[in-house]
Amino acid sequence: MSPATPSRGADTLAAMTRLLAAGSPTFKGFVEMESAVVNARSGKLFPLSALYYGNRNLLDGMEADTARQLQLADLYWGAVDAVIPQWEMVRRRVLHAAEVRNTYLHSHGIALHCLGSIGNVLLRQSESFRKWAPYLQRLGSIDWARTNPDWEGRALADGRIVKSLHHAVLATEYLRRRMGLPHSGALQPAPHRTASHCDHARLKRSVRAVKPAASANS
Repeated sequence: MSPATPSRGADTLAAMTRLLAAGSPTFKGFVEMESAVVNARSGKLFPLSALYYGNRNLLDGMEADTARQLQLADLYWGAVDAVIPQWEMVRRRVLHAAEVRNTYLHSHGIALHCLGSIGNVLLRQSESFRKWAPYLQRLGSIDWARTNPDWEGRALADGRIVKSLHHAVLATEYLRRRMGLPHSGALQPAPHRTASHCDHARLKRSVRAVKPAASANS
């Protein structure tokens, strides 16, 4: 991935998020860019706003410059993608995105929020992939199925996804323990909320001057 640099005065995080959505092999073509929600039959996995809030948690407090933050975000989400096979199966058209969203929690905004918080702890410990990659390998053992009873009372209530800070914190803590990460206050996600159409419009306006990133594979 060879991202362009966001223009001065733009909402930098929104710009970086749009660049990742447009140019990262993990997300390119599978982020809903025009609507605040993903249609039930859509071939997209995430709305742009879900990736935005995931990145907000991931990069919270990071002092690296914008280009480095974008590089780290691309590296981190690529490492997550490597241990969630269903994302690649959607890209390869083996599975349909709607089927994956209906079956798994990892393809919903609350999961990106939690994974962003986990990534923030890892990046604060080290920016070296070799140092934190072993933790992410343990992510591959997580049962992300919505039928997994471990999610009930954490990310789910009566089988339905709950979009609240309380549940996001509980789900993040569950991932932390399963991954063997030390407890840290940095694991608490920023408030999880459903993005409004105003939020989504702001994301789009803030990056008008930013050229989409070109995928390294394109």
